[in-house]
Amino acid sequence: MAPRPGTWWVYVLEREDGSWYTGVSTDPRRRLEQHRSGKGGARANRVSRALDLVSLEEVGPYAVALRREAQVKALTKAAKRRYAADPASLAPPPPGAPWLHRSLGRTRNAGGGRSPKSGASRPE
Repeated sequence: MAPRPGTWWVYVLEREDGSWYTGVSTDPRRRLEQHRSGKGGARANRVSRALDLVSLEEVGPYAVALRREAQVKALTKAAKRRYAADPASLAPPPPGAPWLHRSLGRTRNAGGGRSPKSGASRPE
C-alpha cells in the first residue's frame, strides 16, 4: 500500500463507538494515524476515535475517489459490511453521478448564504 502520486484511496474506519467512517486519501496509513491521534483528522473522529481500518480500495483520480466515497457513504450498514468484505462487489459509480452533490451537502445557492425571505426588505 505504498502511496503513488495521483492515486487516491477510499477507506472505511471503525470507531470506538462501533460506527464507521468513510473517507479518501492519497496516503491511507498517514490518514489513519491522523484520525487516531485526533489531530488533522475529521471532526467526527475527535469524539469517537478511529480504531481499525475496515476497508481500503484504490480508486485512481480524485474525482473518481469522491464519487466512490459518496456512493459508499450512501450504503446501509449491511451493504457497507458487504463492501468491506469485497470492495469489487459494489459497482463503480457512473461518471458525474447526480447524487454526488447532494451527498456532499452542496446546494444550488452558489453564494453559500441564505436567500432572503419573500417580502423581506433589504437594508440600504
